[in-house]
Formats: sequence, C-alpha cells, structure tokens
Amino acid sequence: MAYLYTMKVYPAGLGRDVYRVLEIEGSKTLDELCSKILQAFEFSQDHLYEFCMDNRPYSGNAYQSYPEHGQSSTKIRIDRLGLAKGQKFTLHYDFGDDWMFPITVQSIEETDRKASPVPLKSKGTVEQYPDWDDEWDEEDEDDDDGGSPEEAGDSEEDAMPEENARALAVFEKEIADLAPATIRRHVENVDLYINDYFQREDIRSIEDGAYCLYSFFDYFFIHKCMWSTPASIKTTAASLKKFYKCMAAHGMVSQEAYAFVCSEIKENMSDWQEECARYNDDL
Repeated sequence: MAYLYTMKVYPAGLGRDVYRVLEIEGSKTLDELCSKILQAFEFSQDHLYEFCMDNRPYSGNAYQSYPEHGQSSTKIRIDRLGLAKGQKFTLHYDFGDDWMFPITVQSIEETDRKASPVPLKSKGTVEQYPDWDDEWDEEDEDDDDGGSPEEAGDSEEDAMPEENARALAVFEKEIADLAPATIRRHVENVDLYINDYFQREDIRSIEDGAYCLYSFFDYFFIHKCMWSTPASIKTTAASLKKFYKCMAAHGMVSQEAYAFVCSEIKENMSDWQEECARYNDDL
C-alpha cells in the first residue's frame, strides 16, 4: 500500500484565475514534483529551484535543487516530508525571476492507484517570459556608430558612470511592479555588466556594450564569477535583454543595438551554457 497526494498549485497572486490540481505518489521525489508542476504550467525546466516548507524564499527551512554545505536536497521522497492534509508550502522557481508557486496538500490517500499523469483540474494560463514574445526573431544588425556618452564639457571618463547611473535608475523604475527580490537581481545583474565589466574592458557607452555580450558570457562570466552556472547565465542574459529593451524604449540606445542583443542571446545561449558546464565540471 502506498500514499497518493493531491495538491493544488498556483502562481502567487493568481490563485483565483490560474491553478492546477495534481496528483503525485509519495514514492516520487521533490525533483519529480517540480517537473510535474512546471510541465502543468508549460514552463521550461532549466532553472534552479527550492521548496520552501515555511513559505519563505531563501530560508533555512527549504529543500534545494543544488544544496550548499549540506543543506537539504530536493532528491528527498515526498513520503519522507511528513506532510499533512491542509499543509501549505511553496515552490520557488528561477532565482532570477523568482516565480513562487504556493502548494496546498488537499488530500493524502492510502491506495495502490497510480497518480494521474495530467492535472485533475486546470484553470487559466500564465506566461513564463511575457516580455520575450517574438523578440528572438529580430534580425542581426551591426551598428558601429554607438555615439559618445559625453555631455558638453565632460570627459568620457566622468560621463560614463553618470550615464550608467541614469540608465540603472530608468531601468529600476521600469521594472518597479516586479517583486522586490526580482528587481534586486535584475539590477545586480545589469550593474555587473555595465559597471564592472565595462570598466574592465574599457567599454565607453551602453550602446557599445550591446555588442560585447559574447565575450562577457563566453569567458568573463564563466571564469571570473564564482556563482556562474548554466542557469545563472540564462537569468543574467534575461536581465540584460530586459535592460536593453528598456534602454531602446527610452531612446538611450538604438533599436539596432537592442535587436543585436536579442539575436546574440538567442544564437549563443546553448553554447555559453555548455561551456559553463564544462568549465564547472573541470574544477
């Protein structure tokens, strides 16, 4: 005799309009539960995640897909969690966009019946990347006339930090409706690129930086950023793409520069991720 769990799952803030009711056997792991949830919402399965048993992200009471320093792993079987009917916990998926999926245990049944492979109930849809629709199909267009960031009477050396600060302020205002943790991560990712990397490579403008993504992801991010993983490459690229979309919308870079960012990420993402995986495996 085995246990069968029925769980209701929904994207945080959308519980009335978007949800799934799923079944899963207690012999399955949290990794398998995550896959079932993501499949039910038609999300890609290529980011880090954790199950927050106290419903708080990044807390000590969580099971993580890549645990550090002996923390609990998502390879644990569901039967070992000690779940009870009515208990609530949360899947925190994609540490860049911070998707939160509250989960409620609706029932625990002792039975030999296998779980349904599809949701028992389903309502509504949600897009994982609502800002990315059709943007990967932009044509590559080189633009070497990035223009100078200088203002009258300012040197390039003085103007660049001012331009970056203005750009970050505009970007942060643009994404102000996102969750605070998501805003912080987007801003941190962009700050790494336009401040740390630009200074290292003597990149003189945000426009010029649109054409430097390949060397950033292919070498610098992989070799110099200790937290680099295939998943963090994708989330960082998402932040930079969102940033350049904002810059183009506000006339702070050309549409050609933004189109180049889109095509560069689309064409090279798998290569960057494979190179990162190889590098990490060799450490």
